[in-house]
Amino acid sequence: MTLQLMSINQYAKSRGVSDKLIRRLIVQHEIAAGRVGRKWILDVEKVDNYFREITTPKPMLKHDAAFDFHASLEKMRRETMESIKRKEVKAV
Repeated sequence: MTLQLMSINQYAKSRGVSDKLIRRLIVQHEIAAGRVGRKWILDVEKVDNYFREITTPKPMLKHDAAFDFHASLEKMRRETMESIKRKEVKAV
Protein backbone atom coordinates (compact mmCIF):
# COMPACT_ATOMS: atom_id res chain seq x y z
CA MET A 1 0.00 0.00 0.00
CA THR A 2 1.38 3.39 -0.95
CA LEU A 3 1.02 6.58 1.02
CA GLN A 4 -1.27 8.97 -0.83
CA LEU A 5 -0.99 12.65 0.02
CA MET A 6 -3.19 15.52 -1.15
CA SER A 7 -3.52 19.20 -0.46
CA ILE A 8 -6.62 20.43 1.35
CA ASN A 9 -8.12 21.76 -1.87
CA GLN A 10 -7.37 18.57 -3.80
CA TYR A 11 -8.93 16.40 -1.09
CA ALA A 12 -12.00 18.61 -0.72
CA LYS A 13 -12.62 18.67 -4.45
CA SER A 14 -12.08 14.90 -4.89
CA ARG A 15 -14.43 13.99 -2.02
CA GLY A 16 -17.07 16.66 -2.55
CA VAL A 17 -16.57 18.35 0.81
CA SER A 18 -15.81 21.92 1.70
CA ASP A 19 -12.18 22.97 2.09
CA LYS A 20 -13.40 25.08 5.03
CA LEU A 21 -14.63 21.90 6.73
CA ILE A 22 -11.22 20.26 6.27
CA ARG A 23 -9.44 23.35 7.65
CA ARG A 24 -11.80 23.45 10.64
CA LEU A 25 -11.17 19.77 11.39
CA ILE A 26 -7.42 20.41 11.27
CA VAL A 27 -7.71 23.35 13.70
CA GLN A 28 -9.88 21.21 16.03
CA HIS A 29 -7.25 18.42 15.85
CA GLU A 30 -9.82 15.98 14.47
CA ILE A 31 -7.60 15.15 11.50
CA ALA A 32 -3.84 15.42 11.14
CA ALA A 33 -2.12 17.49 8.50
CA GLY A 34 1.40 18.64 7.81
CA ARG A 35 2.84 21.61 6.03
CA VAL A 36 5.11 21.41 3.05
CA GLY A 37 6.16 24.94 2.21
CA ARG A 38 2.95 26.95 2.19
CA LYS A 39 0.61 24.00 1.54
CA TRP A 40 -1.16 21.79 4.03
CA ILE A 41 -0.84 18.12 3.12
CA LEU A 42 -3.24 15.35 4.20
CA ASP A 43 -2.79 11.59 4.45
CA VAL A 44 -5.78 10.56 2.32
CA GLU A 45 -6.29 7.17 3.97
CA LYS A 46 -6.38 8.65 7.48
CA VAL A 47 -8.84 11.39 6.53
CA ASP A 48 -11.03 8.90 4.66
CA ASN A 49 -11.01 6.66 7.76
CA TYR A 50 -12.03 9.64 9.93
CA PHE A 51 -15.04 10.39 7.73
CA ARG A 52 -15.94 6.69 7.52
CA GLU A 53 -15.82 6.40 11.32
CA ILE A 54 -18.04 9.41 12.00
CA THR A 55 -20.60 8.41 9.36
CA THR A 56 -20.87 4.71 10.25
CA PRO A 57 -24.00 4.07 12.33
CA LYS A 58 -23.32 2.86 15.85
CA PRO A 59 -25.14 -0.26 17.05
CA MET A 60 -28.14 0.43 19.25
CA LEU A 61 -28.13 -0.83 22.79
CA LYS A 62 -30.42 -3.77 23.52
CA HIS A 63 -31.88 -2.16 26.61
CA ASP A 64 -32.65 1.47 27.04
CA ALA A 65 -34.11 3.24 30.07
CA ALA A 66 -37.67 3.16 28.72
CA PHE A 67 -37.45 -0.59 28.11
CA ASP A 68 -36.12 -1.21 31.64
CA PHE A 69 -38.89 0.95 33.13
CA HIS A 70 -41.63 -0.89 31.27
CA ALA A 71 -40.10 -4.26 32.11
CA SER A 72 -40.07 -3.30 35.80
CA LEU A 73 -43.71 -2.25 35.64
CA GLU A 74 -44.66 -5.52 33.99
CA LYS A 75 -42.81 -7.51 36.65
CA MET A 76 -44.56 -5.57 39.43
CA ARG A 77 -47.95 -6.17 37.77
CA ARG A 78 -47.31 -9.92 37.52
CA GLU A 79 -46.15 -10.14 41.15
CA THR A 80 -49.22 -8.23 42.30
CA MET A 81 -51.55 -10.48 40.34
CA GLU A 82 -49.85 -13.60 41.74
CA SER A 83 -50.15 -12.20 45.26
CA ILE A 84 -53.87 -11.53 44.76
CA LYS A 85 -54.40 -15.07 43.42
CA ARG A 86 -52.58 -16.58 46.43
CA LYS A 87 -54.78 -14.59 48.81
CA GLU A 88 -57.91 -15.75 46.98
CA VAL A 89 -56.82 -19.38 47.20
CA LYS A 90 -56.14 -19.08 50.95
CA ALA A 91 -59.57 -17.49 51.48
CA VAL A 92 -61.41 -20.41 49.86
